[in-house]
Amino acid sequence: MIVPLLLAQRGWRPTAAPTRRLLTIGSIMHLAQTGDVVWGSGRNGRLREDEHRFDQLDVRAVRGPCTRDWLLARGVGCPEVFGDPALLLPSVRPDLTLLAENKRHRVTFIPHIDDPWRQERHGLHFISPRANVEHVLRTVVQSEFVVATSLHAVIVAEAFGVPARSIINRAEPEFKFADYYLGTGRPNYVRASSIPEALALGGETAPVINLQPLIDAFPIDLFG
Repeated sequence: MIVPLLLAQRGWRPTAAPTRRLLTIGSIMHLAQTGDVVWGSGRNGRLREDEHRFDQLDVRAVRGPCTRDWLLARGVGCPEVFGDPALLLPSVRPDLTLLAENKRHRVTFIPHIDDPWRQERHGLHFISPRANVEHVLRTVVQSEFVVATSLHAVIVAEAFGVPARSIINRAEPEFKFADYYLGTGRPNYVRASSIPEALALGGETAPVINLQPLIDAFPIDLFG
């Protein structure tokens, strides 16, 4: 969604299919192949080293400093440009920014897709991570507070200024959460151990990040 919207925003009409593959958003570094371009992706801490089979990558930006340190340790060059591209949603979807002015849900809970979630969630508004993406986005921006075991539920909420608190999902290592929070200037972040604790803590400190370097690093050169 974000890549074509950024291209359209710049009045850019691709003249041909990209000559190289672009990886962007999410913990998908294990899908990278030698020569791929990376813009804003991160490592998935659940996967072993030998499940990453690339030698060299063209890295323009990564989600955060944890992914950068890991790439550098593997001998892959990586600039100090951080940020999940989902943080750019307000700039490419101003309609959602307007929608955010009309709150419909006090607290929304969104689990990670691998979380063995159930419907009994302390009376909170519940939304499945498998729901239609437009429905998810609209629900997040129209919430007063978001609690989630899903990292991107938190990222989208924070992008639109909605307070959010991450809840620990035992199946997910800390790596990607540390990567995101450190990349957005919050070394003292706190993740809740339960929904009641998340409600008691309230929203995490808002992101502290200049997104212009991430925007400037967008690999528009891949599109003709």
